[in-house]
Amino acid sequence: MAAKSNLSIITVIWKMFSRERTQRKCVIGVFMCMTLLWVIYEYVTLRTVGRMKPLQDLHLSEKSAALDSISKEKFRNEEEESNYMSEFLHINGRWSLFFTNIEAREGVYQTQAVDSCPIEISHVNGRFHRLDIKPCVKELSAGKLMVFDLDGFNFASYAQLYNGWYVAFDDGRTTKRLKYRIDYSGDNFRPESRFDWSFVLDQGSDLNRILPSPKSTHLTHDEPIDISGWVVCTESEIFKKNIQTFTDIFSLQSQFGSCPDENAIHFIRSWIRQPNEEDEYYRINLKQNEIEIIAASDRGGFYAIQTLRSLAEATEDGSLGYYLPTGTIEDEPRFSYRSVMIDPARNFIPKKHVISLIETMGMYKLNKLHFHLTDDEGWRLAIPGLPELTSIGGSRCHNGHECLYPQLGSGPNRLSLGSGFYTISDYEDILRVAEANKVEVIPEIDVPGHSNAAIKAMAQRFKKYAGTSDDAKGEEFLLRTENMGSSSSGQFFGDNVLEPCIESTYRFIDHVVGEVVKIHSRVQPLRKIHLGGDEVPHVEYSYDMESCQNNPLTGINSTSDTHKHLLRYFYEKVIRSISSKHHIDVVTWQECSELLTKPVDDTDMFVNVWKKSDKELASDLANNGFKVVLSTAESLYLDIRQEPDVSEVGLAWSSPYINDQTVFGFTPDEFYLDDGLVSSHRSNIVGMQAHLWGELITSVDIFQSQLYPRLLPFAERAWSKADWESPKMTQVASYNLQKKDWESFANMIGYKELKRLTMREINYRIPPPGVREIEEILYANTMYPGFVIMYQVQCTEKETTIPCMWRIYDESNPPKRTVDYDSDSRIKFVTVDGPRRSREIEFTIFLDFSFGPV
Repeated sequence: MAAKSNLSIITVIWKMFSRERTQRKCVIGVFMCMTLLWVIYEYVTLRTVGRMKPLQDLHLSEKSAALDSISKEKFRNEEEESNYMSEFLHINGRWSLFFTNIEAREGVYQTQAVDSCPIEISHVNGRFHRLDIKPCVKELSAGKLMVFDLDGFNFASYAQLYNGWYVAFDDGRTTKRLKYRIDYSGDNFRPESRFDWSFVLDQGSDLNRILPSPKSTHLTHDEPIDISGWVVCTESEIFKKNIQTFTDIFSLQSQFGSCPDENAIHFIRSWIRQPNEEDEYYRINLKQNEIEIIAASDRGGFYAIQTLRSLAEATEDGSLGYYLPTGTIEDEPRFSYRSVMIDPARNFIPKKHVISLIETMGMYKLNKLHFHLTDDEGWRLAIPGLPELTSIGGSRCHNGHECLYPQLGSGPNRLSLGSGFYTISDYEDILRVAEANKVEVIPEIDVPGHSNAAIKAMAQRFKKYAGTSDDAKGEEFLLRTENMGSSSSGQFFGDNVLEPCIESTYRFIDHVVGEVVKIHSRVQPLRKIHLGGDEVPHVEYSYDMESCQNNPLTGINSTSDTHKHLLRYFYEKVIRSISSKHHIDVVTWQECSELLTKPVDDTDMFVNVWKKSDKELASDLANNGFKVVLSTAESLYLDIRQEPDVSEVGLAWSSPYINDQTVFGFTPDEFYLDDGLVSSHRSNIVGMQAHLWGELITSVDIFQSQLYPRLLPFAERAWSKADWESPKMTQVASYNLQKKDWESFANMIGYKELKRLTMREINYRIPPPGVREIEEILYANTMYPGFVIMYQVQCTEKETTIPCMWRIYDESNPPKRTVDYDSDSRIKFVTVDGPRRSREIEFTIFLDFSFGPV
């Protein structure tokens, strides 16, 4: 359910100022009736179906004309205003306001006239919109204020409103992104409900718990081993890289060919099952004078190192130590395919932070990076021979010719994360780190839909060469002609589908895939490529479309479902070509596999099953020979907000929220154990994938806080099957065991793993505290034990003896009513983690009518 807004947009001002809306006054009877209805609704929805409550109206104020490059002093002194500022603030001529709305197109807005001049809103493309005030407002002098209302924004998070509004003039000049303030109200998640959700016993740190959990552990810290000064050694050539990794982490000496009799970490090769270079099994024997690491492959050896590293970093601050327990660990993964998908196509992710993610993935034994490099909003990988793909498709700006339109709040220039791409050197650096961390990079070239960036880039290439002696270069990779039917995608892009009946489309794909294979061959040979295939809008192809009629291989006729027929033709042609030329496997989203019904030419085809309602589909596809990767949007989409609260970044289309506990409680077996999966095909359910789509990832901080710490329970479920997942267990027994497991897991995250992330400069999300008053005493907690909680009693105008200052919450001496706060106090709470803190939440005593979820 989304919030509906009423936006007051201030288009031109001279000084920044705030405008408070007057609050509506209600008689006490009406107020109490509404409160009672609200409480009943909350109780029913949160207790029975876990849905959020309806959002209230949102109020947003845009304060414009405050360009970032102009100092406050210049704003105070009119004589110092620059010509540019003067021209902007004294408007004489036609101008337009541009903005992003990811949920709506034209026709949904309700507007009010300004000075009797009508407002006109038009859809440009995608989520990009233009607002014009009819010409009767021709001049606006500096200092004059214009205010107008715009209603039509439905959203689940304030982040969907985007900081990307700007003004453009007919002569091509634009402002920078306008400064703004958002005033909103909505489905704010109550502190009492959060308190109930977050309630776990504070057990302190469990030094022996490892993330992800090994299959078997028998450890004791009674006589810890000090490995400082030990030697790392092996007789097996296969462990040479493991030896180097171990010495790099622990700064120990290495030795190849023989091992000392004592004080040695000894890598031993042993086949536990049939010989398999991909075998990830390992065993660790920790003794007082020797550590044996037994594995069949360097992958198993690498994961054994990560397990020892986890034990060694169980320190006060998460730094590396040299004391290890004694005992044995035996381990192997639940799934061979443990994947994370990131989306730099929508908003670019700098190389440094992709590398940081890959290193963290290696630490938590995640082994596939699904790299969504292309989409309607961007093309992010340099392809030799096609510079337009990144010069145009890799940047956003206002003119929409030398670049793409500024979707997703990018603003009119190329300075935001809307612009950027990976050079070949950048990409090779990413591959090197991935190879060192046993992470397979799977690039996605999304076709035939979601291809706006590629289509625009190749159209500009065509125009560049048209009428020259090299005009054949323009036609060589053209992706659409005027014969192609129109369409509109789920993200409101028109004409974002490749034309399936022209050979230049297939030359383009062949060229791109061939170059990607070459780039990979120098560092990490390409084994899989993702071709997208999702959300292809229905195209009204004409039966007599020239390009299709002149291509007898399409086989269409007057009785064909032309759209589906041509899509199937496209997929089969592309997959067959890639398989035969490059001998690599193809991955697609489920829509492609549903259309094909079985893998093309019996090749290994992997499919991401993402639709939340299709539990049976996973079984059906596996039975038909597809390798299925569980990718369910209701549990594994990390772009969904983490609480049912508009203050949280994230969408809510697949679920009102997905928090850490949601991911932890995901049970993959339910998708195929009871849905007709033939036992001989169960091995076709190969793994699971977490996804971070990029529409709202407008900063690196958001990128990290949406991933972490939710990626940690995902790593746990992908590697380790919990005892409470057993279908033989009763529901009550399973629930109690899961609750106990979560409590242990939450303590490990709070006391150990978050410190390890801090050491790696990862800005994970700090959960806001939950608060509840019980018998006139305030109790507070957080999702993960170990954080500091602070609170502030806000002073009122009346006299009070309670000081207005931030204080540390002490659970042994919690705040008491009349002593630390009054019955009508407004109290702010915040979770603190060193220099960082969560968002503030407010607790009001006299509104504590909630029941909270069970």
